[in-house]
Amino acid sequence: MLPLFLQVVLSESASEAGLRLIPPAVALPLGGLVSGIIMSVWGHLGLLVKIGSIILVIGCYLVSSLDPGISQWKLFLFLIPTNFGQGIVYPSSLFAMLAKYEHSRSFLISQC
Repeated sequence: MLPLFLQVVLSESASEAGLRLIPPAVALPLGGLVSGIIMSVWGHLGLLVKIGSIILVIGCYLVSSLDPGISQWKLFLFLIPTNFGQGIVYPSSLFAMLAKYEHSRSFLISQC
């Protein structure tokens, strides 16, 4: 929906809208990188899921507050937290679920 908002409401061209969406696209792998570093050094899977979810909710609120009269710096800044939060939540929640899974059971299933 963001490209449509940028093109229809703000009257930007498709290339301008695409260029505006590059920083949020870069924020997603950066969030994953931060999450991976924190997981490998300290662990804290549950805390990462909580912090990432909070960042994600704040980012969604900021995106939902966009309006036609928004300044350019706010538009740039408001798009980043949602993707950064996703980058933190996805890997940390995956590894948190894997950590809770009983690994000896997977060995028994593979023997059948």
